[in-house]
This record gives sequence, structure tokens and C-alpha cells, in this order.
Amino acid sequence: TNFLFICGCAFPALEDIIRARLTKHARIGFVSEDTEDPLIKESNLYKYVTTEDLQAFGLIPEFIGRVPILEALEPLDVNTLRKILVEPKDSIVNQYRKLFDYDGIDLSFETEALDYLAEKAGKCGTGARALRGVMEEALERIMYDAPSDQSIEKICVTQAYVKGEDSAPYIKRRPECVRAVY
Repeated sequence: TNFLFICGCAFPALEDIIRARLTKHARIGFVSEDTEDPLIKESNLYKYVTTEDLQAFGLIPEFIGRVPILEALEPLDVNTLRKILVEPKDSIVNQYRKLFDYDGIDLSFETEALDYLAEKAGKCGTGARALRGVMEEALERIMYDAPSDQSIEKICVTQAYVKGEDSAPYIKRRPECVRAVY
């Protein structure tokens, strides 16, 4: 008793099923082919989903019957993606900072670089899932080069760097501060 189950899924082809159902109506008379139904332009057709759509998608009726309330979520905007990137305690940015900290390197990001990464993730259309891949792609070269260079003390990731227009600015330690490797 007193259990609430929330099922969250991405249904890539469900939108086509919903669109086909909503635009399937008999036309009588002369209608031009370029006359579009306003629903075709709808940005989030998932809000019109029915149990019949889910069944046509391939879910079995026994499962659909156990999910009585259907709710469509709006896609994440760039501001929300940026917040996800930096605000949680175990955010992706904090995870990478910790990873570099193991090698004694202070990793920081310009605000513009984080904005660009959030925009790039938003264009992928896969929500917050894209953030990890975008960040991995942006830091790949640094993650390969920096740990083996004991003279690097700080790295500031800039927008020019994540766009591929510039190299990462490494701040070197003074020679007497370089750690010995055991």
C-alpha cells in the first residue's frame, strides 16, 4: 500500500503514431496538399498520447493498464541543461573537477564555455543525456595530455577551446613545485 510508481521513458517513434492518429480525418471536397493541420507543427505531440497509441507502439495492454495516468514532459531548455551541468552536488562539472584533482590539477570553466556546452547538448535533442557526451568530447584531449604533464597546475576551459578554436590554457607550476612521481 501507499506506493507510487513513476515510469519515465523516451519513445522515439511514438510521436509518429500520435501524429498519424491526430491527422487522420476524412477530407471532403477540394483541399490543397499544402494545407497543414496545426497539430503537425506542434512541438510536443506527446501531450496527446492515449493508451491506444502506446499499444500501437508495442506496449502490452497488461502493462498499460497498470499505468493509469500519462503525462508528457516538455523538452529541457538550455538554461535547465546548464543548471544540470553545474548545480547538483555531484554534477558533471564537479565530477570532472574531482577527476583532475586526483592528478593535482585545478580544473575551472568559463561561464561562456558552460553556456556553449549546454547549447550543444540541447541541439542533440536527447535532454540531459547529451551533457556527459558533450563534456567528454570537449575534455578528451585535456584528459589525455594533462595527467602526464606534472608541471600543469591549473586548466581553465574557455569557450574558444570547447569550440575547437584554441588550445586549453595550462598554468604551469614553478619548477621547484613539481611533484615527484613514485
